[in-house]
Amino acid sequence: MTASTQDRPALDEARLTAAIRSAHLPSLLMVLFQLTGDRKWLTDPYRPTPARGLDDHPTGGFSEELQEQIREAAVEAVSAWAGGRPAAVPRPTHALLGEMASWCFADEVPEEYQEMMAAQMGFADHVDTVAPVADQERALRTDFSVAIIGAGISGMYTALRLRELGVPYVILERADGVGGVWRANTYPGAGVDTPSHLYSFPFFHHEWSVYFARQHEVLEYLRDFADAFDLLPDIRFGTEVQAATWDDREQCWTVTVSGPDGARSELTVNAIISAVGLFKEPAIPDLPGLESFTGPIFHSANWPKDLDLSGKRLAVVGTGASAMQVVPATADVAGHIDVFQRTPQWIARSRTTSTRCRRTCTGCSSTCPITGAGIGSGWAGHSTTRRTRRCSWTRSGSTSTAPPTGSTTGTGDSSPSTSRRSSPTAPICSPSPCRPTPRTASGC
Repeated sequence: MTASTQDRPALDEARLTAAIRSAHLPSLLMVLFQLTGDRKWLTDPYRPTPARGLDDHPTGGFSEELQEQIREAAVEAVSAWAGGRPAAVPRPTHALLGEMASWCFADEVPEEYQEMMAAQMGFADHVDTVAPVADQERALRTDFSVAIIGAGISGMYTALRLRELGVPYVILERADGVGGVWRANTYPGAGVDTPSHLYSFPFFHHEWSVYFARQHEVLEYLRDFADAFDLLPDIRFGTEVQAATWDDREQCWTVTVSGPDGARSELTVNAIISAVGLFKEPAIPDLPGLESFTGPIFHSANWPKDLDLSGKRLAVVGTGASAMQVVPATADVAGHIDVFQRTPQWIARSRTTSTRCRRTCTGCSSTCPITGAGIGSGWAGHSTTRRTRRCSWTRSGSTSTAPPTGSTTGTGDSSPSTSRRSSPTAPICSPSPCRPTPRTASGC
């Protein structure tokens, strides 16, 4: 909306009209307001109705008459802008952007989202779209050093920012490759429930293959990120932190680590940044009778490599994020799946896959918590009781996607991705700009 007149393309009105007929009308209202400055587009009767679940809600719930009014006004406004008329609101303030978003979504958008929205839309004064540049000179002058624990998304991004500030660092990673939770979780159906373009760095673009990326593509993106910014020499793979002791007099930490061969060593740094994430250690519930079960028992984060689900009976405990992915991804292979649920929650079908399934639920009043059938009606009426519900599946297609966080017990099969480019022998003191100070007899 800030393009100069000479940059604006000549428009074919027939093509414009056809294109606008397929436009998302709540979003089109925001375009109308920005181009014209007319606040009538932010008042009734042009208030969209709330969307249900993850539905696109392209019509905004407007009557056919109002839909046509909005489309005709949009054709006129866009044509005038292309003809040289400047946008009435070229750079909305954060507050105005929040007001527009709340109107568009038919729901109050919290103030803390305003800055992020402005950055995503190009309205912010400082937009994080430029890759950090290392301050090599400062790194050579400073004695302050940092240890980052974890080479997942947060750990690698933190390293880039420290490099930009000229702060020497080292990344300690117990696995043999980058990726964190996206490297560890290889269960069937693993993926994100955040739109792929939002689950990426604004300065490191990627053409995502689907709206909700699967685990293998997210992991590949993170590996490419580490390669592109030459982070691998700064990572000690196969290195697990065992202890960290603070020396108040010297103002530094002594970090004890175990290497790939199990040998312990120490390094000294001035600060530690933990980027281990929330799900580094799987939690197995203490279920009655678990000790007498003779089949394979495992958490979804530790999905077995060589199990064959064909014709097997599979029990899944929990209907969290991982279960929503595991169950649809394995239902066509397993002979029977029992899903045990304590607390109901909302889910929606994935826009990247279709769902065709036959299901029977025992203990549920109307809707299976995994398939999402009846979203907004039957399942909405369920109370969040503490008792366990059980859903028995005979066959399923794919449903919603979510991040790898849940727990599963039973039997299964997966073809896990293998880590590449690992550096288990990377030194504690990696090449510049990473120069953590070594342990000496005199202290820090």
